[in-house]
Amino acid sequence: MRPLIFIAVLLSLLAGIGAFSTRELSSASSSEDHKNAKAIQSTLLNSDADSFTFFAEQDGYLIISNLSDQNLTASITVSTALEYVANDKPWSQLKPLSRVNFQTDSQTEPSGSSIGRHPESRTPTSKGQPERTFFIHTSSSSLNDPRGYQPLKAELLMEGDLVRVFLDRNCEKSDKQVSSARKIINALDSTIIPSATALSGSFADIDQDGKLAVLLTPCLDHLQGGQTSLKGFVRASDFCIHYPRPYSNRADLIYLNSECPPDTNYLTLLAHEYWHVMQFSHRLAEPDSRKKLQEDWICEGSAHLAEHRFGGDGSNLKHRVSTWMKSPEQSPLIVSDYYSAGLWRHDGCRGGLFLFFRWCENEYGSTFMTDLLKTSGTGIDSLEQVTGESFETLHQHSLVGILKESLLSSPSPRGHKILREDVFEEVTLKQLRVHEVTTASPCRSVIKATASVYLKVTKGKNFRIHSEQEVPLRLILVPAEALSSNRLAVRPETLITQ
Repeated sequence: MRPLIFIAVLLSLLAGIGAFSTRELSSASSSEDHKNAKAIQSTLLNSDADSFTFFAEQDGYLIISNLSDQNLTASITVSTALEYVANDKPWSQLKPLSRVNFQTDSQTEPSGSSIGRHPESRTPTSKGQPERTFFIHTSSSSLNDPRGYQPLKAELLMEGDLVRVFLDRNCEKSDKQVSSARKIINALDSTIIPSATALSGSFADIDQDGKLAVLLTPCLDHLQGGQTSLKGFVRASDFCIHYPRPYSNRADLIYLNSECPPDTNYLTLLAHEYWHVMQFSHRLAEPDSRKKLQEDWICEGSAHLAEHRFGGDGSNLKHRVSTWMKSPEQSPLIVSDYYSAGLWRHDGCRGGLFLFFRWCENEYGSTFMTDLLKTSGTGIDSLEQVTGESFETLHQHSLVGILKESLLSSPSPRGHKILREDVFEEVTLKQLRVHEVTTASPCRSVIKATASVYLKVTKGKNFRIHSEQEVPLRLILVPAEALSSNRLAVRPETLITQ
């Protein structure tokens, strides 16, 4: 095994908390999409261009994105200008979204795999092991250092139809732990596993005991040598059966903090973590699988979708979405490895990521999450394979879609919002920060790589964008009239409620 591959998988240890159906577009809706796309224009500023001037023929909005693929920050100033300065950067119309069915690459699914079989087709052991030892990395040392792993002896606390809950022997058994175990089993047995199995097949059953293991331990309160506390996570290497201990427990395993408060919404928490189980089952469980470990931003984006797909609430995302809306320019979208980038727990990154993936689900339907599991690609390639669209086009449409929802009072009867009121309550996209550029008040912004900033422009004025660094930027000019339609999406809502 090559060291770089080994380290890459280990760095993904801590993942924090059927066929694609054709989009049914009426001719009127399709025509409206095309008309709006034609009204919206974009242009690219190369890294050697430090300024750009344009004339606003209509009231509208300007979205500026930092396209750097080298993690370069862009410091920009947007101001009004007395004179228009000719540019050699032409505007082009926003390309309408194409609608392409996702085709599963059957060669990427190993024959004889347990993935896709319902749990009922297995034969669980009649009685779980009364005690098991699990290894967990708790120190601040390298994930490649076996001395950073702590062995935990755990006793079987409670067993359900599809789940076994183990309690760390360092944790005192109490009514609180028993109550937590009961909630965990109820959420997984009754809602999450059956719903996920119907959608995408079952977990891999690495240890071949027919059930999912959940470990309750207080160690999650002091990970990374006490620097980090988590409610739950799933470790990618546990699904690599050829990995030795302590790097892999060779089990379908969810780690949960035994000190979670009594009001913890286990349905939300476990829906997120179980989707990581599904991701690693599909990509890592088979020794002959040709699939690579998916990039972190794809893993987390679809896991956040799972929270709502399987009936969770907005408790894990409200503060994150709010953080993103206050300063979207500070939150990179594409982060292949959160751990290495120091963005593991960055609220704004997660909030913006969820909004992008929720928009994708609205556009590409209820099997979007499953399609991402089955694709053979990683990162941007996997999104392009699933949607049949370039990431550039997807990203532009998602930014416009988020802006559109922030301005509309309500969706049409056929449509549905990115942020549902019954899930996010007081958090809405109306709180999105849009900078207004005036003669007396230019906008100065620092835009992180793959992040964006929203601005309002006024008809009849010249606007100048000045960049202090040689960083590629994309400008999207959105006339106000292109956002006047109430159609947000045409697909039926995909939430599965309790």
